[in-house]
Amino acid sequence: MALRGIGSATAQGLLHPSQDAVGRLGAQLLGLIDDDGLFRACLDRPGTSIPQRWSTRRGGFLAKAAAGILRAAEHIDGIPGEITEAAARTWAASLGWATDTPHEDVHPLLYTYEGVLSLADHESVIEVLPTLIDRFDALLREVSRGTRIPETRGHANGPERLDIVAQALRVNELLPGRGNPPFPSRDVVAALRSRLAQSVGDDGAIPFALGTQPAQLNVWTAMFASQALEGMSGATAAAQRTSADPLLV
Repeated sequence: MALRGIGSATAQGLLHPSQDAVGRLGAQLLGLIDDDGLFRACLDRPGTSIPQRWSTRRGGFLAKAAAGILRAAEHIDGIPGEITEAAARTWAASLGWATDTPHEDVHPLLYTYEGVLSLADHESVIEVLPTLIDRFDALLREVSRGTRIPETRGHANGPERLDIVAQALRVNELLPGRGNPPFPSRDVVAALRSRLAQSVGDDGAIPFALGTQPAQLNVWTAMFASQALEGMSGATAAAQRTSADPLLV
């Protein structure tokens, strides 16, 4: 994600990355390439025990990280070929994980969609899109029954996370043919957008989740929400940014 952010900023002329920074990030990524040529989800240290969570195991969510590397390589010099090759392999593997073993947790599930849609013009995406669209509509139907987007599919308990709400809105905007999504998805999307917009404070801050006290204001939720609401507002400048680089954060 750090490398992808540098790539996005470089593409927009906001900075000229130093080769030292690119080299140090590249060294860390090289260490994450496993014997099969795919990226690990994380790197364990000798004598440590990594908890078994979605973020520590391979899964479809790695599509976003892999796509981020491939996009960054379009704008940054000095990324070793081994890294882009591993990213391409990991992204391709993520398409299989996305269809065969989708995440039950909605946050990484939507990361999967973001990664796939980051390379939406790739011929492999055409094959998986019908399945992904059907599953996304099933998620929205689940929301229509429970009035909230769950943290885990099939379970409406727990706080409603606004980063997930923003992710869902962004994914809906990027899926092909979503200009007028089918009922009940259309009403659900409108309700989610309204809830997200109403959660933004006068100072622009937004909490990580609704219904928690004290409210935990969260930077990445604010970035997700800003992009989701700008992209759906039709604002010209925002629309241009989104079309040029659809998943800035």
